[in-house]
Amino acid sequence: MARAIVRKAGRPPGGVNGQRVRDYPQVSIRVPPKMYAQLASLSRMTGMSRLQIFIEAIDCFESNVRGARRRRQPKRRAA
Repeated sequence: MARAIVRKAGRPPGGVNGQRVRDYPQVSIRVPPKMYAQLASLSRMTGMSRLQIFIEAIDCFESNVRGARRRRQPKRRAA
């Protein structure tokens, strides 16, 4: 007879690495309806939570900003 897998009751943690989202600081933003629909669509298509999509987007933006700063800085010459 096969044993049943015992799962905890309730919703699983939705944060990064299984952390409780309740412990995160809250941020509230207003977005246009088109962007809200786009976010919902991305969430359905990828299976990622909206939090994960925001984290990915902010990380991507940060790396683009850093890359642009590197390209603008003049190269130092060796003395």
